[in-house]
Amino acid sequence: MQDFRAKIILVGPVGVGKSSLIRRFVFQMFSDLYLSTIGVRVDKKTIEVEGKQVHLLIWDLAGEIVNDKAYSNYLKGTDGIIGVFDLNRPQSYIDLQNILIAIQKEFPGLKSLVVGNKKDLIDESTDLRDLYDYDYLSSAKSGENVELIFEKLAEKVITSHETV
Repeated sequence: MQDFRAKIILVGPVGVGKSSLIRRFVFQMFSDLYLSTIGVRVDKKTIEVEGKQVHLLIWDLAGEIVNDKAYSNYLKGTDGIIGVFDLNRPQSYIDLQNILIAIQKEFPGLKSLVVGNKKDLIDESTDLRDLYDYDYLSSAKSGENVELIFEKLAEKVITSHETV
């Protein structure tokens, strides 16, 4: 079985649930207690995708460091980005779009997914496609689509490595 290594970074404004998504994915845990990420936190998890072992190195970047001069250094060597916004805060979607535009400008072609988080707090009848352009909706609290998000990004990364 072929092994792949991938550096994945979660980006997005403060308080959108990046750390909660990672905690749910890596440790199958959730806490309502909000703890802001300071700087960078890195976790690891190995998953199987398309019959291949994918060793994910998952970076959680604090929302505030987007404007930090060292931000582009954190992105070097990144294979994929998960951009996260809070479905309850429309401004977080706008802020995320600005972050992703800046990243794509410096690192064109970087594989990415846009994820609307906190789906558990949204009325099911709300048509979110009229409000946002996203790849997936998730809930770190319920675990909905959390595994899927990381698997889909890993698939994109594998495909891009195999076509090189």
